[in-house]
Amino acid sequence: MRSGIRTTVCTLALLVIMSSATQADDYTDPGFYVGLGIPLGLDNFDADFDRDIVPLFPPLLSPILALVPTGVGSLKDYSTRPAFGVRIYTGYKIMRYVAVEAEFDWMATRFKTRINGAPLLESRPWTAVGNVKGYILKGQVQPFVRVGAGWMSNDLFMNLSVPLGGAGSTDFRLISIGRNVSGAVVRFGGGIELYGNEHAAVSIDFSYVMPFGDADGFDYWSIGLFNMQYRF
Repeated sequence: MRSGIRTTVCTLALLVIMSSATQADDYTDPGFYVGLGIPLGLDNFDADFDRDIVPLFPPLLSPILALVPTGVGSLKDYSTRPAFGVRIYTGYKIMRYVAVEAEFDWMATRFKTRINGAPLLESRPWTAVGNVKGYILKGQVQPFVRVGAGWMSNDLFMNLSVPLGGAGSTDFRLISIGRNVSGAVVRFGGGIELYGNEHAAVSIDFSYVMPFGDADGFDYWSIGLFNMQYRF
């Protein structure tokens, strides 16, 4: 255990030394950059299924919604499968320690919340936000913090088993009812960029995504597993 701790501390110290040693290189000059990444979404949903979600669906579907289980409660009490997505972003470093950025994230796969053993609710959000990034170090290794605000659109899908026969029938058909919700969103977090040269970098990051309006309650963590960035 102590050996592992010493190794971690030495590695972090080496990264800081490398960053300090390369500050004279052209890694932090102002300029435009573009990037592409793969985000992982980990839910932190706290919307109440009965109070917040069921009323979002059109009253016209009320005969079908009668099949929806009641007393479900908060989504945070149930297991939700993570989602993966695509991220594109562009920005401008206006000074050595500050950059502004426009970012678009789309979850290509859906969050799937299992209720009573079945994936009753699925969601697939996208966000478009403007970020401000603050860098802590100069050089090839650049940790950063960021905060942003923008818009979220979230496609919801409710999956219901509809009986095909009369009472006691064991034949069912699975139907999916869709509904879009949207609202303002804020996100905040941090990460680290690793430059291979003055133009190309890879990065990892994390952000907490907090929507409002109709999308309120569908908070999640966005983990940038791998980002590629090019600076002009």
